[in-house]
Amino acid sequence: MLIAFYFVSGLTLFACGILLLNTSLSKMANGPMASALRRYTSSPLQGLFWGTVVTAVLQSSSAVSVVTVGLVHSGILELSQALGIVLGANIGTTITAQILAFPVENLALPLGVLGCCLIPFYRWRNLGKLILGLALIFGGMKTISTSFLSPEAFSVIQDILRTASHPLTAIIYGMVVTGIIQSSSVFSGLIMVLAKNGQISLLTATGLILGSNVGTCVTTLLASLSANTTAKRVAWAHVFINLFGVILFYPFISPFAQAMVAISSTLTHQIANTHTFFNVISSLLMLPFLRPFTKFLTLIIPEKRK
Repeated sequence: MLIAFYFVSGLTLFACGILLLNTSLSKMANGPMASALRRYTSSPLQGLFWGTVVTAVLQSSSAVSVVTVGLVHSGILELSQALGIVLGANIGTTITAQILAFPVENLALPLGVLGCCLIPFYRWRNLGKLILGLALIFGGMKTISTSFLSPEAFSVIQDILRTASHPLTAIIYGMVVTGIIQSSSVFSGLIMVLAKNGQISLLTATGLILGSNVGTCVTTLLASLSANTTAKRVAWAHVFINLFGVILFYPFISPFAQAMVAISSTLTHQIANTHTFFNVISSLLMLPFLRPFTKFLTLIIPEKRK
């Protein structure tokens, strides 16, 4: 019962944050911040660079992808610019597995206080609403994640993951569990604990990591539910890009896992490097094909008829 309460509360905070973020971004669409974003993400390569940098700083690809959906919905960014940022976010998030990161969800309270302090001032009102929206999004993500970290829920998740003996099963479990707990970082930590204790093999861990990269897209899809068609294309692009990576790596998952053993001294580094190589390779391979990919997204997600 308590898990359900936390889960619903988290979703409510997340939805309110998305609404506030989109509203404030729409009002800032013609301001200096919007002009700077358009200028610095004018090419896919620039978008990839800034997506990587911002995600490396925030340590949350979900947060960056959610904001990107909001920027597209408000008309600040075009689809082609957003796709570069999404690719960069996939690369930037790998740093989480390489270093001890500050959880972005812990920014919810200070951002909320800052946003509330700015809202009373007319000049800073929209920025204050934007910051408060981010605080609600981060708070919602943390609440959803917390709902599945009780000893009972955590034990159930561990028992389920131990049964993932086949790589394909592991990929599916990785998708589902990460989509539910809304945190690939928490899931990666759980994988490392299970692998260290000898409860899962590196091959199973590799499958779980590949699946978690698709599961983390659920956050972006939720953010796009009330958005316009172009923003929905960005959210689904995130899914397709990561699915492409899984399909690309799956036939070679066993030699890929063995390669990680060859270049990594410890099991923890093997798992971290699996995450890094998967995201970097799949993102860089997609980069030259963003133009036809944009056309593909436009074709399968057409504009709504008025």
